[in-house]
Amino acid sequence: MNDEDKYRLDDFELYQLARQFRQHVYQLIKQLPPQEHYCLDQQMRKAIVSVTNNIAEGHGRWQYKENMRFCRII
Repeated sequence: MNDEDKYRLDDFELYQLARQFRQHVYQLIKQLPPQEHYCLDQQMRKAIVSVTNNIAEGHGRWQYKENMRFCRII
């Protein structure tokens, strides 16, 4: 196992949890009443995608402070 395989993003527990949470949010979006669907749908989608994107961005940073900066954005 080389270092790249050792630190794969898909194996990172927080990232896995965020992806599961994203699926739950998508299910909630489907349940929105029609009058709320058009207002909240895009905001919720952008927000939940931002969570996994920020984790991924921070995961690629090897300095602790830099990594934490991306995790705080969530």
